[in-house]
Amino acid sequence: MSKLLQLLIGQIKALNSQSNIIVVGIDGPTAAGKTILANSLGEQIKNQLDINVEYFRLDWTLLPRDERQKDLEHLMRSKYDFALEGELHMNLDLFLEFLKKIHAFKNKPISDEVFKKFLIQGLYSRDNNGKCNGSYEYDFTKKTVLICEGHYTSRTDFFSYIDLNICLLCDKNELLKRKLERVKSYRSSKDATDYFWKIDVP
Repeated sequence: MSKLLQLLIGQIKALNSQSNIIVVGIDGPTAAGKTILANSLGEQIKNQLDINVEYFRLDWTLLPRDERQKDLEHLMRSKYDFALEGELHMNLDLFLEFLKKIHAFKNKPISDEVFKKFLIQGLYSRDNNGKCNGSYEYDFTKKTVLICEGHYTSRTDFFSYIDLNICLLCDKNELLKRKLERVKSYRSSKDATDYFWKIDVP
């Protein structure tokens, strides 16, 4: 991890002189370690570069858990794999509009009044019974590295708004082991395993 972090810090340092906001994407399958890398990278950026760090978690774009659960009951009975999670179970337009907003002012002077704090609401919260009532306040009044972590940052509709994109890969059996541990508080081992092979892997 330390070698990867130092490599990324070097790339971010090179981008630092080009813009007031550097957008970093971290993509990869479920349980690949995206959040751990995002948090570790954020800490190193603050410590080594003394730059503000903000986050966008793509899990925030998930629909409420109860809505997705109704879909899952039907999908799990189907013989077909489900490869459209982003279209049916996530509001990825929220992320796209956010990226467009950042892109619109990322190269303007920090003194420009458009650089300000703003709040986004209606975010999915795994900790709050899977409801979409979370919020996050951003501060772009200083040089900032924005870390966007979660599956789908490599999609073509987001690609042009991201300065540096990282994709993590991992053995499927290890991913399943991590997933089972992560969701054990609200999903049975059998359901999580079925979900993994039916939805996560495709």
